Amino acid sequence: DWSSDVCSSDLVYNSNLLRGAITPTYGDMGFVDDYTAWVIGPNLDENTSRLQEEFIPRITEWEKSSGATFEVQKTQFIHFGRNRANAQPWKPLYMNDRPIYPMGTAKILGVHLDQGLRMKEHHATCAQKAKTQAIALGSISGLRPAAMRQLYLATVASKMDYEAPIWFKTGEKNGTANKHYTAIQKLGSKAITGAYRTAAGPLLEIEAGLQYTSSRVRAKVRQFIVGLYTLPDHHPCRQMIQRMGRRALSIQRFKSPLTQALVEFHSILPQGETKMETIQPFVQVLKHFNSGITFHIYNDRELAAEEANLAL
Repeated sequence: DWSSDVCSSDLVYNSNLLRGAITPTYGDMGFVDDYTAWVIGPNLDENTSRLQEEFIPRITEWEKSSGATFEVQKTQFIHFGRNRANAQPWKPLYMNDRPIYPMGTAKILGVHLDQGLRMKEHHATCAQKAKTQAIALGSISGLRPAAMRQLYLATVASKMDYEAPIWFKTGEKNGTANKHYTAIQKLGSKAITGAYRTAAGPLLEIEAGLQYTSSRVRAKVRQFIVGLYTLPDHHPCRQMIQRMGRRALSIQRFKSPLTQALVEFHSILPQGETKMETIQPFVQVLKHFNSGITFHIYNDRELAAEEANLAL
């Protein structure tokens, strides 16, 4: 029996607020104006107490020292776990003498998370937004199919594919997501081709030049997994993903979407001492975009590596 509890709030943060460490029992992270902290423990009461005693005082102290105004209304508190035997009602958190009660779902960086992490709320929300965009796309006339296809990929497909590595399970059928997204893709295909409403969905997708939804999302997940293995050695996710990759094949129960993706794409990932090429980040001045960059292509891989090292 385990449970994980998250307290999320929108605020402007600095380095004094973040602990900077993620352990098996607690952690926190920040992105732009969003701060999220979590603890993992055996029961809900203990997790709530830890958030109240370890995180809330530090957050309120940072609020006073930084001069920021903390909006309690935007704070989200949720318990993650699938054990239905947990007693209710749950204890609230208190911040600035105001209670924060646990929620059924929480939105963290655009992803809607429910208590069981089944992602049904996220699928329903993204499907509704994508459907609205697809219907609006169908009202546009006078554009060529190529332009309509580009609009569909940019406005509709991007909403359906958002954070796909978090929810797309490569080893399963993803029935809930496919049910929503296949119907939306048919609307988009009809808008691109101008076909009748009764036309078959798979034929419309082929005629519109669109990938099947599952194939498109699967390709995005594959690209994400490969990208994780190209991170520099000093990146905090590099060692974590390597450990997960080594253990993924031995996990038999409760496989997360990330674990399933590591198993599914195991054959294309580096094994043992073999390493994938590391892509180092760099900064380029915008006003000199693409100026002074020369590309050299060599048939010999070792020669290409030597020339690249000399250029550095």
